[in-house]
Amino acid sequence: MRTAGFRTAVLGVILFAALSASAKPVTIQFDFFDGGTAHAIGTVVVEDTALPNPTGIGGVFLSVPGPEVLSATITVSGATAGNGTFTNITGFAWDTNGGTLDLSKPLIGQPTPGGPWGPPGNGDFNFFTPAAPGPNGVFPFGLRANHGAANTMILASAIPVQQVPTLSEWPMVLLALLLTAAGFAALRRKRA
Repeated sequence: MRTAGFRTAVLGVILFAALSASAKPVTIQFDFFDGGTAHAIGTVVVEDTALPNPTGIGGVFLSVPGPEVLSATITVSGATAGNGTFTNITGFAWDTNGGTLDLSKPLIGQPTPGGPWGPPGNGDFNFFTPAAPGPNGVFPFGLRANHGAANTMILASAIPVQQVPTLSEWPMVLLALLLTAAGFAALRRKRA
């Protein structure tokens, strides 16, 4: 017959595994640069289990916000027009060039069937806004300021950042660890 300590330990391990395996948003920091003064830097938050990875050649266009792309923010600076911070992103172009990208490592240069992912055209990573002065994607990895009327910036980096549990997740993580520890402590007492 299984003891209460054994059941408690198993419950803690199951709870901890469930918390570890659940989908987590991934934040990707990016920088588009025109080679001179214009930059478009920002973040896009994607749901790692919902984002198509790999995509077929040609990729997908995803709504922002949506189940795959939770949010995006872009700050354009140094452009001849269309500078500012934009949160009204409505679309995200995502093409892995047929490969599976590792969302825990820098994306540019990862292998795909057509060559390393990234500019000039092995895949796509781009954003769309409804109107000027927001930036708009004009070709794979090419973002143009002022809704396509100003500086053309090319993706220079796309780096996922490490996520830490939110404040609302910590109590569950601690509960799982405490249940596991209490179960093993009870097992040890019973054996002694």
